[in-house]
Amino acid sequence: MYTRILVPLEHTAYDAAILGHVRQLAGPAGASLVLMHVADGFAAGNVSNLDLRESEEIRDDRDYLGGVPIVPPPA
Repeated sequence: MYTRILVPLEHTAYDAAILGHVRQLAGPAGASLVLMHVADGFAAGNVSNLDLRESEEIRDDRDYLGGVPIVPPPA
């Protein structure tokens, strides 16, 4: 069925609900989850003015995504 599921996260309280649903999809299939957060409109519209290697938003997002607890769904 699924082997990999892309999961867009908002960095909000809704993320817990989103992850709950994708865990139920991924669990039975043994699929891996790829977590993603997209830059907001301002950053995306001004990409030429950004030093993406040093972007504070990117560092914050990387830290956030790295700390999202991924646990298997209940059996």
